[in-house]
Amino acid sequence: MNKTIELNQLIIDADKKDDGNVKLSLTGKLETQNSNSFLRFLGETIEGMPSGGELDLNLEKLLYASSTGIGSFASALVQCQKKSISLTIWDMQGQIKDVMDLLGFSSFFTFKDSK
Repeated sequence: MNKTIELNQLIIDADKKDDGNVKLSLTGKLETQNSNSFLRFLGETIEGMPSGGELDLNLEKLLYASSTGIGSFASALVQCQKKSISLTIWDMQGQIKDVMDLLGFSSFFTFKDSK
């Protein structure tokens, strides 16, 4: 099942596979103004996933993430851990990685590059 959600400068392309695994591709900016809506969407997505599943976040087209936006990823990670869901961040832009490093979050996540 594919669907696209727009949240004030953030576009989420959600792809839910038949096995319940989910890939979310983010485009635009994850800012304070849209981070609560994004976090709510993430929570609903994680709740609908089976235990032991996989959640992939593709950030290749995410241009900016505020510290509040990065905090949304941390909250999602905690929710995933409660359900034994693996969370992988794909193709993150350098400046977003820099913010994660500054906040001390990088060591908690699994990062992969598809290239």
